[in-house]
Amino acid sequence: MHHKRLIWQLYPSQLLITIIALLAAAGYGAYSLRAFQLAQTGAGLEARAHLTQEHVLSLLAAKDPEALQAFCTSAGKRSGTRLTVTDTDGEVLADSDEDPGRMENHAGRPEIIAALAGRPAPSLRFSHTLQENMMYVAIPLVQNGKTRGVLRTAIPVTFIDNALRAIILKILWGCLIVALVVALVAWFIAQRISRPLEEMRLGAERFAGGAFTTKLREEGAEEVASLARAMNAMADQLDGRIKTIARQHSQLQAVFSSMVEGVITVDTEERILDINQAGARLLDIAPEKIRGKSALVAVRNLALQRFISQALASAKPIEGEIDLTGRDGQEKYFYAHGTRFQDASEMTSGAIIVINDVTNLRRLENMRRDFVANVSHELKTPITSTRTPGGLWRSSPSSPSGCTPSSRIFSPSPGWSRTRSTPSWCWRKRRSANPCGGPLRPAGPRRPRKKSASNSTPRMI
Repeated sequence: MHHKRLIWQLYPSQLLITIIALLAAAGYGAYSLRAFQLAQTGAGLEARAHLTQEHVLSLLAAKDPEALQAFCTSAGKRSGTRLTVTDTDGEVLADSDEDPGRMENHAGRPEIIAALAGRPAPSLRFSHTLQENMMYVAIPLVQNGKTRGVLRTAIPVTFIDNALRAIILKILWGCLIVALVVALVAWFIAQRISRPLEEMRLGAERFAGGAFTTKLREEGAEEVASLARAMNAMADQLDGRIKTIARQHSQLQAVFSSMVEGVITVDTEERILDINQAGARLLDIAPEKIRGKSALVAVRNLALQRFISQALASAKPIEGEIDLTGRDGQEKYFYAHGTRFQDASEMTSGAIIVINDVTNLRRLENMRRDFVANVSHELKTPITSTRTPGGLWRSSPSSPSGCTPSSRIFSPSPGWSRTRSTPSWCWRKRRSANPCGGPLRPAGPRRPRKKSASNSTPRMI
């Protein structure tokens, strides 16, 4: 959107207001002057009528119409005024410019009505007889308390209009000169008002570009100087805060880059905002190519995408394992920590995911498990695979006499079976009958003989 400059908003409005004020003043002055001139003309006509009133009354009393007509004609020419005498019925008795016999009745004329009512008032109208605008003033002719007629004086107002036109023309020229002077003054004032604001605009643009060393000049009106002072203070604060933020950002970037764990930040739409070198190395992706892309599109791992969704939805930190198949076809294992972060309005603005490579630990765990399983198997194999060819059984002292010592040693019959937890020389009886007639008990391994002087090597049975 295009915006006008301040000077073009101030200057035209000031100039327009000035011109309108001048025209209004000129129009009101012309109107007042014309009204004043008409009032003065009316007063003059009334004064002339009063000057001739006594002579006209004497002529009316003498009842000499010709003398009255001659007086009106001569007096009218000398004074430049039209004189008209009528009776109370409006019939014209004498007129300085026309023949009274050809003139119509004047009973309905406004000035005649006002005069007979005792309130003389000027009347301005166009005269069809003289074909020009005329002002009429009439006074009653009263003698001995009795109204004998009306004396009317009239004068053309054309000279008044001509004089007013000349005066109005002079007023217009004066207004034009004043308007030009006002235009120059308004331009100067608008420039003086807008120049400091323009400098502030340029200073604000420098501040926006990071150039805080050049300060604004604190001059002009108090309001403008206060604004410049406030903007300079704001620039100093912004300079300090930006330097602090830049230093902290540099420190965080150093920490971020030196971490062996992978760190991924995403927004609420699960788009990757940033990722450190360790994370890119672990996920085998290029950091500059995935920023701004969806995590599922960038990594193409459904487990990671689900973990990110859970981190964004959970109010508490979450943990979990993620497996990933690399480009080389080897499977990798990661242990992930995720938590969401909020903005200033306490609205969720994204999440941060920290991943640790536990592939080697998982492989070592598998190797330990396989090793333990193999060792256990090897330890169990000699015991479980040994089969005793014969069992040595002793009969109890209460065995029948029919049992000979040779019959105490026999191969295990199908009725005897070895349990898994007993040694190969320990047997359990399945049948209760003893062919020798006495209870049987398994014969344990014989105790080693005592060492003799001739043979020191023990022998085990």
